[in-house]
Amino acid sequence: MFDEAITKYSVALYEVALEQDDFMLDDLDTIRTAYENSDLRLALMHPRISNERKREIIEGIFAKDIPATLLNFLYVLSDNRRSHLVADILNAYEDLCYEERNIERILVLTPFELTEDKLRAIGDAYKGARGGEVEVRQRIDKSLIGGVKLVTDHGVIDRSIHRQLNDLKRTLKHNA
Repeated sequence: MFDEAITKYSVALYEVALEQDDFMLDDLDTIRTAYENSDLRLALMHPRISNERKREIIEGIFAKDIPATLLNFLYVLSDNRRSHLVADILNAYEDLCYEERNIERILVLTPFELTEDKLRAIGDAYKGARGGEVEVRQRIDKSLIGGVKLVTDHGVIDRSIHRQLNDLKRTLKHNA
């Protein structure tokens, strides 16, 4: 989704991060998780709640957990009534950071938790095939039944039982 505001704010945060030589990527999930709370989003977008009170809410949630740069950034978004765009802005910002650092992200979808060793092995195998740096994240997806699905910047590699069953179903229908 292209939104001029998302681009403007993500680029602004990126430029500040470059100046400070600190991309703060480890803190983004803390913010995303908090902003998943609909009550927080409603409070920060409510027209009858003053900007000062909104800043107090943001400070109360994040002051101890994120750098001042990100805290101030959240204040700006709130003051400009852009709190509903936080997740999209952070995603666009993260894309800029990874592109700058030439790091490819892989999301590993499995029906169960993998060990750090297995995740590292997946990253190493992908890195060997593609070259460059790789960051691996995992998300549980019970619909896969078994196997694994890798979502990369270049596409999806689906080795799940769910896909194999669907392929078999299509083959049986086609041959019937």
